[in-house]
Amino acid sequence: MSEAKPRPAYSLSAIIVVLMIVASAGGLFIEGLYRDNLFVASAWRGNDLVTLLVAVPTLIAALILSRRGSQRAQLVWLLPTAH
Repeated sequence: MSEAKPRPAYSLSAIIVVLMIVASAGGLFIEGLYRDNLFVASAWRGNDLVTLLVAVPTLIAALILSRRGSQRAQLVWLLPTAH
């Protein structure tokens, strides 16, 4: 008997990756998007940079490896939902 893959979860995660990229790139490249003081706007831009350089690649790798059967990758993929 084969295990069922959670296809909707993978599809939704892929959509989330795209939205993360769009939102973070917008925060970095659209001037005046953050209308807070300099300190807060800098913090938001730093968060966008970390999202693009760390969170997005980590989520993509976890999705790919999880689909290949890695239980460790599945834990990384599910980690943000375990609040």
